[in-house]
Amino acid sequence: MSKKNPKFLVPMVGLSATQRKSIGAGKYEPRQRHPDEALPNTISIKELPHYVPPKHQPVRAGADDHLNIKSIGVAC
Repeated sequence: MSKKNPKFLVPMVGLSATQRKSIGAGKYEPRQRHPDEALPNTISIKELPHYVPPKHQPVRAGADDHLNIKSIGVAC
């Protein structure tokens, strides 16, 4: 199931310089941004620091003491 992508998805691969010139490759004009158009993303989610929730404080003193007891599992 390892089929290669069709050539029409990557038109510049395997073309000679003359062929690239004939189809107009390399001629790029920057697109004019519309005044109401949103700006591109400038923040990368992958580069942001990870969220660490604040330390949980129990309402009653000793309410989380059961968390300190090591679990031994269930004997069947």
